[in-house]
Parts: sequence; structure tokens; C-alpha cells
Amino acid sequence: MISKTTEKPDAPKASTSTDTAASSSGAGKDLLLALLTEQQTFTVVDRFSQAHQAGDIPAQAAYYQSLIPTDKPQAGQQYAFEVNLDACTGCKGCVTACHNLNGLDDNEAWREVGLLTSNDVSLPVVQHITTACHHCVEPGCLEGCPVMAYDKNPDTGIVKHLDDQCIGCQYCLLKCPYDVPKYNADMGIVRKCDMCTDRLDEGEAPACVQACPDKAISIKLVDTVEAQKNAQKQDFLADSPDCTITTPTTRYVSKRLAGVSLHAPQSKPRAEHGHLPLVVMLVLTQLGVGALLAERLLLPFANSWTQLISSAMGFGIGMFGMTCAILHLGRPLYAYRAFLGWRTSWLSREIIAFNGFAAAVHLHITMVALKNNLIPTFILEKIPFAIPTIPTWLTGWASVLTGLAGVFCSMMIYIDTKRPCWNLKNTATKFGMTGVVLGLAAAIVATCVGAILNQSAIKPDHLMLMNLALIIATAIKVGFELTHLTYNTKALPLVLVARVALGITGGVLLPFVFLTMVSMADPMILAAISGTSFACLTLGELAERYLYFAASDALRMPGITISDGGHH
Repeated sequence: MISKTTEKPDAPKASTSTDTAASSSGAGKDLLLALLTEQQTFTVVDRFSQAHQAGDIPAQAAYYQSLIPTDKPQAGQQYAFEVNLDACTGCKGCVTACHNLNGLDDNEAWREVGLLTSNDVSLPVVQHITTACHHCVEPGCLEGCPVMAYDKNPDTGIVKHLDDQCIGCQYCLLKCPYDVPKYNADMGIVRKCDMCTDRLDEGEAPACVQACPDKAISIKLVDTVEAQKNAQKQDFLADSPDCTITTPTTRYVSKRLAGVSLHAPQSKPRAEHGHLPLVVMLVLTQLGVGALLAERLLLPFANSWTQLISSAMGFGIGMFGMTCAILHLGRPLYAYRAFLGWRTSWLSREIIAFNGFAAAVHLHITMVALKNNLIPTFILEKIPFAIPTIPTWLTGWASVLTGLAGVFCSMMIYIDTKRPCWNLKNTATKFGMTGVVLGLAAAIVATCVGAILNQSAIKPDHLMLMNLALIIATAIKVGFELTHLTYNTKALPLVLVARVALGITGGVLLPFVFLTMVSMADPMILAAISGTSFACLTLGELAERYLYFAASDALRMPGITISDGGHH
């Protein structure tokens, strides 16, 4: 028998440095080859694109192709949204798609979904509506923008917002009757829907159109003349603002709702945005103009100090108000652009007029001081040129006229929005009477202080006449406001009470006290009373102007719920 023996395996050999280097070199070549090979492969997007072209996967174009026009707009046509109300379920898929594609902030939405209900209890209907920019034939946002930050494409009719041009004045929010532009506080600008124009240019549907699971939204070609005729007939959507303001092009169609009367559910009174910088600006500029007008009309009764104080109050307070307006801008460093839209924007015209007012008043104060030798000699000696003499009547009335032009433009800014509570009667009365009331109060203060500085006796008859005029003017203004309250005033009861209390105290009670003491009191006491009256009236007018904004009946699409966070 032969036995088998098992050989022991050889012991492992020690590796040399030469072997290690060769191994590392080979690994490096393998890595380089792997990277080069990977570079030649397609990305996920490329592979998806190839599969899409080869028809290996369902093509999205087959889904949305029927929802966008195959032809470009011809002369007299433009793109427009069409919403099939019978298909809209209120799922808000369009809102989500718009939000994601455009990278909007959490509290920002360019497309919204609202709710309408039936007026007929025997035929209950709940109808969701989806709404975005209507790309109007005559867009209010474009016409009102002071920096020309809107553009309506002449070929497609799409209204685009030019973000780089915007200064964040938010006037387009007031001009749009459908609450379309949205203010982004972080960016300091306004933004809005542009119908995904870049996608349309490539034959791709807008995000909202492509995302709707029921094909409720589509893009159509509309005839602008026909759109204007439909606007005249108010053929748009139930409870929507007057179509003739901007002529919206969106069409809401339905077979199910034929003959059904719809309305937006009634909501509780709520305060709108108060626009505090605009509140201060409007009141103080009207005060400044009123003080200058009072100085001109009461000139026969005024000494040189009274005239100078009235002019200085008008200039200083008015300029402070104009400066406060800059705080309303999201991008104040670009405020110099605000005159660009002077052809169509009342806001641009207001800015131009008040800048003329500031220059005219500055010149007027200088001429009054020179005429009455109120500029110290050592200051005149340091001026290297001779100051030309201009008649004070000319500079005074130039100040008044430019100021009145500015106040008129201020009125038109809000009248032009077509909000019901900002109509001509309401706005002209409030803005005009603010100038009258505060101008008279400022003139009384200037008269008392002027008499003290001039060391002259106060003329009782003159001051009694001005205080009687102040009492009458205040009673007229407060009475008008109380008889023209808006529905939303109920949301601001404390502000209304404060406004009336300050107005009556400063414009009726204190002037009455002044009348009883004018013949016997020391000028310092009369100056203190008139100063307190002036302060109360100014605070009261600020409260009134806050109510003008916060209690306004803002125009917007019906049924859209406004979040407490707001968009201002």
C-alpha cells in the first residue's frame, strides 16, 4: 500500500518596494480609465431626453399640447388664460407648480384658488376658481408704475415685471384691481406671473397648465377688441371688479353654471395695509402747502417774523414728509428713478411737483429773510456772490401753486385706482380739508410766535377770525368723515375714536378756549394753547389718513382669502 503525503504550501514571500510601486501605478491607471469612461456616459437628464425623443416613455407633450396654441398671436391677438370652471376642483396643484417652478417664498403666491357660492338656496353650488395675472389689455400696473418696471409684449400681450427696474414703491398693488402683483419684502421688489413666457417660447405649457390634473387651465389666443367688448358687458366673473378698469383677458367658461348666480362668501371686516410712510408723507405735505397758502392769504395781517415762520413751517414740515415717503420703498437707493413714468404715472408727477415745491419754498424763505433783513450780516459777508432779489409775491405764489399741483397729483394717485372709497368726492374733500385745517392751525401758531419774537402786541380780531375759521373747517371735515365711513372701519374702532377725539380737541375745544382768552392772556400762553391745538390736529389727521388706507375697500378677485401675513 502506497501512502500519499501532503506537501506543505510555500510560505508567503515578502513584497518588495518595486512590487508595491507597480501595484499603485496599476490602480491609478484603473481609476483614470474609470473616470474617463464615466465622462463619456450621459447624465440622468441626457438619458431622460434621449428616452423622451425615442418614445420609450410617455411624452408630456401629448398631455398638454392641446392646452396651448399651435400658432403665434396675429395682429390684434394675444395670449390669455382660459379656465374651465366645470373641471376645476380646487386641488391647488396649479398653485404648487407655480410656486415651485418660480422659486417663490413661503408667503408668496402668483396663482391663487378662491371660492364662490350660489345665491339660490334651492340650487346650492360651491365653485372653486383659480386665478393669476389676467395680462390685461390696458394693465393698470404698467400705467401706474413710476419707474417703468412693467412691459407688455407687443407680440404676445404678456405683461412682464422687470425686477431689476423695480424700486418697491408698491403702487402697482393699488392700481391692479385684481390684487395680482405681490410684494416680496426680502427682495424689496414686486413680482408677478408672466405666464411662464420662457416655456411658451419653446412650445412648453406654463407650470399651472401642465400641473392641473383635470386640464382646467389652458392658454388661448384672444382678440383684444373682443376682450374690450366683453369688458363693457362685464362678462368676466361674478363679484369681480369693474372690467373696464383694465380689460382683463382671462376667460372663465362653464356649462354647468349657466344661469346660476354666484357670489363671494361674506367675510368679516378686516384692516388693509396702513402704509404708514405714505400716511406721514400725505399729511405733512398737505400741511406744508396749507401753511404757505395761509401765509399768502393772511399776509396783510402778518409781520415779517410771522411770514418767515409760516414759510419755514411749510418748508420744513413738507420736506420731512417727503423724506418719510422714501421709507415706503423697498429699494430706496433707486428712488431717483421715480420720475421716469411721468407720461402715465401720477406718482411720478407727484414727485416732480413736490420737488418743484421744495425748490420754490426754499427760494421764497431766502427772499423773505433778505427783504426783512433777517439774515445776519456775517453770513451775507461769507457769500461770494450777490444774491439776486426776486419779489416775495412771486416766490410765495410759486410755492403755493407748485404745492397745490403736488396735492392734486396726490389726490389723483388714489382716485386713479378706482377703489370705491377713494373716489373724487371722498379723496378731494379729505386731502383738501387737511391742508385747510392744518394750514390755519399753523398760521395761528406762527402769528403768536411771530408776535413774541417781534415784541409786538397780538391783534385779537385777527386771531379770533382765524380760530373761528378753524372751528368751522374742523367741524366740516370731521362731520364729513363720520358720514362717509366704510364697512372696514368697523375693524378699527379705536383708531376712529382717537381720530374724532383729537380732531374735536384740537380743532374745536382748544380754539374755543383760545377765543375766551385772546384779549387778556399773555402771548406765551396763547402760543402754548395754539401749539397744543396744532399738535392734536396733526395727530388727528394722521389717524384719519391711516383710516383712509387701512379701512379702504380694496379691489381683488372674488372669493380669495387674504392671509394675516399679508403680502405688503
